[in-house]
Amino acid sequence: MDTKQYTGLGQYLSEIDPQHQDPTWQLQHIIIFCRVHFQRSILKAIGTKNKGSGLWSRMMSLLDCQSEAEYDELIKLLIQYESPAVQTWAIQKKSAVIKAGLNESCSKIQPHYFNILRNHTNAVEQSHQKSYASGKYLTLAEAARNSAKLDKDDILQYHNFQQFNIHHSYRASTMEANYLRHMSRERRGHKRQRLSSTAESERQASSQNFEISHENSRGSSSQVADNESTTSSRNLRRVASTNILTIEQRRQELELRDLEAEVKRKEEEVRLKQLQNEQLELELIVMGRSLAI
Repeated sequence: MDTKQYTGLGQYLSEIDPQHQDPTWQLQHIIIFCRVHFQRSILKAIGTKNKGSGLWSRMMSLLDCQSEAEYDELIKLLIQYESPAVQTWAIQKKSAVIKAGLNESCSKIQPHYFNILRNHTNAVEQSHQKSYASGKYLTLAEAARNSAKLDKDDILQYHNFQQFNIHHSYRASTMEANYLRHMSRERRGHKRQRLSSTAESERQASSQNFEISHENSRGSSSQVADNESTTSSRNLRRVASTNILTIEQRRQELELRDLEAEVKRKEEEVRLKQLQNEQLELELIVMGRSLAI
């Protein structure tokens, strides 16, 4: 959530709040930022090679300050003693909303709930990304309806998992399928590199043969015969080398086809399990509605 998004959210909450507390107050009671994105912002400011350095540790310490005064003091020191990139980063972290979302001592959320919710920011981001499936630049009514549908589906999936231990998707072989797919892509990349290098070698050999033939045409008949013999030997070696490469390429193509077939088979198995789970979920939903009636 960027600055404009949370500013708009705060303004909306302030408008519907009977007490009309200001937007900053509203956000301090609900915002928790992702630690992973916080770490990425640090590495963007100091460079990835400095991860784990003393400066990286000092910047990460903002998350663990025991009071808001301690947080503000650390920000002041970063601005005073560090590089311009870090100073810009620290100035942005001075915001009352941002520090409330990073450190529980600066937040209006109770520490107990802050620590619990902090571990689930990734699930919220995942739900945010899922909402894009229904399209972007929607009208307000469409966005509200789609969000309500997503929330309802998430709640049903959660209840099915809690009551029947049924996951919303079957993941038993997902890692294996992804691993095989990665190997397939890697082999295709190697194959393209080999084909490219082979074509370049053939082009250079053809160019050399042309130059040799051109030089030989101006020599004596005996030299022409010798050069033709040499050229013929080189061509034979080149043809033999090309044949070897062709055989190797065919063998690798067969291996690649086998690997791709295995990946497709795994994907079909995963899809079948997903369909079975979806059917079971529908049956459970229908059963639950029947019991409710």
